[in-house]
Amino acid sequence: MSKAKLYKLTNTLLSFLLAIAALIYLFYLFQQKLEKVELLAAFELLNENGTVLILVVLLMPLNWLIETYKWRYLLLKVQPLGLWKSLQSILLGTLLSLLSPNRTGELAGRLLYVEKSNRWQVFYVNLICSLSQLSNTFFFGLCAIIYWRLNLQNIFKLDQSWIAVLSVLGILVLAFLYTSSNGIWKLLRFFNRKFDRNALILKYSLKDRLILFSYSTLRYFVFVLQFVTLLMVLDSSISFYEAFFIVALIYVLTAAIPTAWISDFPIRTSIAYFLLESFGFSGLAGLIASVSLWLINLFIPALLGLTILPKLNWLSLTKLKIND
Repeated sequence: MSKAKLYKLTNTLLSFLLAIAALIYLFYLFQQKLEKVELLAAFELLNENGTVLILVVLLMPLNWLIETYKWRYLLLKVQPLGLWKSLQSILLGTLLSLLSPNRTGELAGRLLYVEKSNRWQVFYVNLICSLSQLSNTFFFGLCAIIYWRLNLQNIFKLDQSWIAVLSVLGILVLAFLYTSSNGIWKLLRFFNRKFDRNALILKYSLKDRLILFSYSTLRYFVFVLQFVTLLMVLDSSISFYEAFFIVALIYVLTAAIPTAWISDFPIRTSIAYFLLESFGFSGLAGLIASVSLWLINLFIPALLGLTILPKLNWLSLTKLKIND
């Protein structure tokens, strides 16, 4: 068995086991920790703050518009694509990512309008796109670890000095890998040994990668603003900065844990409850905010992606080969 297949199998099994553990934890919460009165009170708060909830929903199209512009910017060096077609590709990718293991369907959706001869390069364009967003998640997540080092020391029994030093070191390594063409090339080679160093990565200069990082940062802030807004509505004791760094911590822990389509939702929700409860805030607020944002940011766009399905050649999709 090749290293890539072994990695995929291990990741799938681990994701499945983590999903079961997260679902058991959520079941325990609803059976032992959460009272019906608390749930009703939380939903009443959302109802009273309907304007805020509308704002959170309106940030969703902004989120996907940023992702669309980011995708178009990356595709320019391979195959120019119009805004509308790019948006359709993104929405279809969102739908297929929810229906496929390890979100493999996301790339298939984004290949909707890509010429067959360009698919191999677009595979790496998608990796660079994901790497940029992931870099943001880890950068702000490591900053959050530094911010919450005292709390993390008490929870995990780790020395706060080591937490700070390792987090700063992680930020420096991340910055080097992202700004270095050689660093990104090595990361891409990890996913596929066939990658030709001169085929694509050298086309994306440091300026290109910084522009891409800016798009990803803007999108990250939209995600965080949605989460923070809901947390502050559901738990009046939490400040903006506390909510920001807790959300950053939730995102980085979720990103660090292997997840598939079936495990991402329960794991993210469980982490949100656990962290907020551990830091002395309302775990229920984290749970409801996490569920709400999953529905707003993934489920609704996926439903919109259904409108694009008639344009999809399913026979072609089942025979899809990136390296044609």
